[in-house]
Amino acid sequence: MSRMIGAVGCLLALMISLMTAALASGTPDGMPHAIEGIAVQRPTDGDFVGNSVDGAAATNGLIAERWNCAEPPGIVRVRRVTLCRVPPQNAETPALVEPSDKPGTSGGTPTGTPGVIRYRVLVEQGLDHLARSFAARVSLILGLDTGWARNAIRFVQVAGQHDFTVLLARPKSVDRLCRPLRTRGRLSCAIYRGAVINAKRWLEGAQTWGADVKGYHHYLVNHEVGHVLGLRHLKCPAAGAPAPIMLQQTIFLKGCTANGVATPSDVASLERVM
Repeated sequence: MSRMIGAVGCLLALMISLMTAALASGTPDGMPHAIEGIAVQRPTDGDFVGNSVDGAAATNGLIAERWNCAEPPGIVRVRRVTLCRVPPQNAETPALVEPSDKPGTSGGTPTGTPGVIRYRVLVEQGLDHLARSFAARVSLILGLDTGWARNAIRFVQVAGQHDFTVLLARPKSVDRLCRPLRTRGRLSCAIYRGAVINAKRWLEGAQTWGADVKGYHHYLVNHEVGHVLGLRHLKCPAAGAPAPIMLQQTIFLKGCTANGVATPSDVASLERVM
C-alpha cells in the first residue's frame, strides 16, 4: 500500500511539474503574484466579446492580421487552453513603430553590466489575428527606458529557452490559467513566471485610464512583468502625483494620476530585486 501511495504521489508531482513547465521557463517559484484588474460588468457568457473577435475590426489603431498558429513554431496547451507560439520579429515581420506613443522618457543611459532577459509570447488560439501586433506592442513597451529596460537591463523576445512568458488570452481562459488567483473574467495576473494579459483589458483599457488605451498598455505590461521580476504593489505617494507602475491602477488611483512611466519608487523597487 505504501508503495502505491508513493507512486501516486510521484505521478501527481510529475503532472504538476509538466503543467507548470509549459507556461514557465526553468523552475517556477511556486508562489502566485498579486493580481491586477478592474471591477467592471462581467460579460454575459463569461467569454471574450471584444471589438475584434472576428479578426477584421480595428484593434485600437494596431495592425490586425490573420495568422495560422498551427504553422511553425506551433502551439502549446496549458490547463486545457490552446496557445499559439508567436515567433520573434525579423526582417520579414518588421517591428511596429509608434513614435508618438512613447509616454515619456527617463533621459538616462543604461550603465553597468548588460543583462539580457529573454521572454516568449503566447496568444490564445482564436485571438491569433492579434498575435503580431500584440508581440510588437509588448516588444516596444519592454524596450523603452520608461519601464524596466534600465541599468543595462534589456528584454529580448525569443522562440526557444526563455526566462518568462507574456501571454494574451480570453477572460475565461485567463481565469483558468491564473488559478488559484480569482480573476473573475475581468482581471490579468502574473503567476509562475508568466504575465497573463486579459484580452478584454487589452482591447478596452480601464475606467481609470479613460480613452487612453495605448497609454494603458504601457502600464499593464509593465505592471504584470514587474510582478514576474519580483516587484510588489506600491502605494500612491501623494495626491496628484504620477501613480507608480506597481500601484493597481486598473482598480484605483488613490489620488494619483494614471501613469505608465516608472516612478522613483518603481525604480527603487527594481534595484532591490535585480
